[in-house]
Amino acid sequence: MKKTWNLELKLANGEDPQQVGEGKYFNLITKITNPAAIYHTLKIRINENPQLISQSMVDEYLLELWSKNFRQYQHDLYKDSFLDSKLKGRFRNLGNYTSISHHFPRIYGIGKEGLSTQDPEERKAKANQLKGYLLLMEQLMGNYLSQLSNFSDLIDPKSGVDGHTYFSQKINSVVGLSELLDTSGVPDEMTGTNESSNHFSGEKIQQKYDRKNRILDHFLGRFGEDLSEVPFKVARQVNLIFSEQRFQESLINAKASLLEKIDRFNYYRGIGQRFSGKKLLRPTG
Repeated sequence: MKKTWNLELKLANGEDPQQVGEGKYFNLITKITNPAAIYHTLKIRINENPQLISQSMVDEYLLELWSKNFRQYQHDLYKDSFLDSKLKGRFRNLGNYTSISHHFPRIYGIGKEGLSTQDPEERKAKANQLKGYLLLMEQLMGNYLSQLSNFSDLIDPKSGVDGHTYFSQKINSVVGLSELLDTSGVPDEMTGTNESSNHFSGEKIQQKYDRKNRILDHFLGRFGEDLSEVPFKVARQVNLIFSEQRFQESLINAKASLLEKIDRFNYYRGIGQRFSGKKLLRPTG
């Protein structure tokens, strides 16, 4: 028994009261033919005040006691059998864009089925005109998905000054794309025909460095850090850094290096200085 004091059991046959110590309990033997009779003959008093008792109350107390000691949540039951085996990530290529022209009804003639060879040239021209109109919006959507799929490279401090900040892709899933585009005189890196180039960003180097600096400043600010540009500006003025491009590159590399080691720099920030065992300087005079 717990949370009880001066608990004793008085018997109806006139015997001396039986004391119930902590951690002890009575085993009441009832008639096997009618076990529920105990709830009618047993009387419980607390500070001489009679207490109501019934089988349903006892069952509820026993269930609550059992639940507190043997409770097990669904998370614990399925942790090994479900979470570790079933909930595994699946890679999805966000940059894989499929042209919306494949979702148009066949009557438009812009899907893979195309138009009949018996259709007039005017009908084919209208189909190509619709595909060219849709291509403008599809290129924007494809570039957006390319930007999203390369987001990890965009925020990776290890990419340094080499990584791009704008990403694009060529929409290759449009049927008859070569008939819509006139790429004569256009560099391969802009048309996407150069297989060694995954995309053409179109960004100038100064724009790229400016965006890189702002991205790194944002993530450093999340950790309460700010890398001062004063030392780099002084080095630029005394010609230790010879050009504005080199100045931006040094600044980006320094911010990326700080962000890469931010966990080690800030690990003990919230811990106070321990002075036990050290001799403190006391003012004299």
